[in-house]
This record gives sequence, C-alpha cells and structure tokens, in this order.
Amino acid sequence: MKRKIIKITNNVSPNVFRLEWVVGNLCNRKCWYCFPGANEGTYPFPSDIELIKKNFTTMFDSYKENGIDTFEILLTGGEPTLWKEFPEVLNFFKENYNVVIRTLTNGYKKLDWWKENAKFFDHVEISVHNENSDIDHIISVADYLFESKTMVVANVLMDPKNFDVCKDIVEKLKTSKHPWPIITKTVFFEGIPDYTEEQSLYFKGTLKHRLPDIEQVKTFFKGRIEGNRYQVTYDDGEIFVVPNDRWIALEKLNHFYGWECNLGVEAMQITSEGILTGGCGQQLHGSDHHYNILDPDFSNKFKAPKNPITCKQITCGCTTEIHINKSKLNNI
Repeated sequence: MKRKIIKITNNVSPNVFRLEWVVGNLCNRKCWYCFPGANEGTYPFPSDIELIKKNFTTMFDSYKENGIDTFEILLTGGEPTLWKEFPEVLNFFKENYNVVIRTLTNGYKKLDWWKENAKFFDHVEISVHNENSDIDHIISVADYLFESKTMVVANVLMDPKNFDVCKDIVEKLKTSKHPWPIITKTVFFEGIPDYTEEQSLYFKGTLKHRLPDIEQVKTFFKGRIEGNRYQVTYDDGEIFVVPNDRWIALEKLNHFYGWECNLGVEAMQITSEGILTGGCGQQLHGSDHHYNILDPDFSNKFKAPKNPITCKQITCGCTTEIHINKSKLNNI
C-alpha cells in the first residue's frame, strides 16, 4: 500500500507572520499561464492611503497581541510597481513595524526608479517571462539590487509551450556582472503543472549554476527560518525533508481537503479586492469573518485568528500555503 503524507511542517519561527498582499490586478503583461484574475485590471490599486495605513495598524497590532513580532510581507499584483503610492506605503511599513519586505515584479521599471526605492526592499523576486521581457534591462536592475545589498532572485517562468526559449533566457541571465540566483519556476494550469518528462528533468537543478551571496542569504533568513525549511511526515512515522519548494506540487501531493491548516494563524493573503483569505480562496474562519482591508469599518471588526481552519479546497496551488503547518485529521 502506498504511503500517505499526514503532516507538513515548516521551520519558520512562530513569531513571524507571512502575508502576501495582491495590491491590485493591473499589469503590463498578459501571460497565458498567469493565474485567473491577476492581470485583468479590474481591481485598481488602493487610492485611500490613510485608510490603508489605519487598517494595517489595526491588523498588525492584533497579531502582535498573539505573539507575532515580525511581519514578512510579499507585495504582488498585477505589477505592484505600477502603483504610484507604492513607495509611500512601503515607507509606512518600514517606519512603524519590524518588517521584511519582499516584492514580486517583472522588473520593467526604469533603473532610476529602482535606485530611488531599493532602500525599502529586503528581497526582490523578478519574474522573467519569455514574451516581451527586456532581458538586458532585467540584468541591469538585478545587478544594481545586488550591489545595494538587496537579496535579488530572477525567477524564470518556464512556459511549457516555449520551453527552449526559456532555457535560452536562463543562459543569457548568466552573463550578468553579479551571481544573483537564477531559479526556474513551474507554471500551473488549473492547479496542475503540465510538463513533458524531458522538461520535468530540467527542474532537477533548482539553482541554474549560480551561487547566491551566502552572507546575504544568511542575513535575510536569520531569526525567521532555521535549518531545513519544509518536511513531510508519512503515515508510517517517517519524516522526509523536501528537496525544494516545488517538490510537493510536482509529486501531486498538494491536496489537503479536510486537513487542519494554519491559514490565517501563520500566513494568509489579501486579494486584489482587499479580502483577507487564502490564495486558494479559503476564508479564514467562515462567512462571519469576511474581512476586507479596504473596509472603512475594518478597525472595528478585525481580530487576528489563533486557531487552525479546516481546508475546503481540492487543490492547493500556492507555494507558501502548501507549506503552512498542517495535518491530516484521523477521519479522512
């Protein structure tokens, strides 16, 4: 009988809360493999910045009451750097809380923009697409961020329809002045990666022959993640440390319906509509707690959750949420 996993654990400090905020869905790219709702432009970036500051103060202060002292914020879109008030919001986070700020960007902004705003970022992940990307410009931006002591990674989205083109992009990125990591990323269609056997073999090497700045990596993770990041427990008691953050999805083990999951306790997402939820669409604690960061009355409603939820999703497609601490209930 095939073994089954019954538990997923991570080594993120319990004092750290991880938040992905989709600040809007306006983007200057229209990639076919982008997940639904991410680039339609139907949800503009927030315009009431004072309300945003007030509501985040309420939310973060409530989590601090639960023992959280560090907030790791991943800001995505759409393309977040299109938001005119983006630097003002970043400055608010930096001035008022112990935050680690990450952003996911296609890096299209001019180099002068990055020179002015690099100070706000601890980690920049540049998504490199095979269509309409200026690879020389991306190299220039990544080299500047590296020199500014910002942890920078180039994530090459490996489009299965243009796989050889993506491989060529990986090789061109290697010509940069500095050895920032180049990571190949799977793309999903309806929650499933769709690669040939030959293409799948290419993913065996996560880092594409690039050594990251080890001191930068140590500094970035210090106090938040210790040792091996993720591990699974099988029903026979064996504990297995997963080799990379794509392993669970590629092995098609990312199905947790009925499991208890720490969504909302240790990590969550804010959608482009402003809803506090999981990237999968799971609400934090039922329909009675449908919180929205854009709600003028948010500060009178929100209370940080302390207990796990029961997963109601067939497939988990978000890398962060796949690795949230979770366990299978005995009756499923």
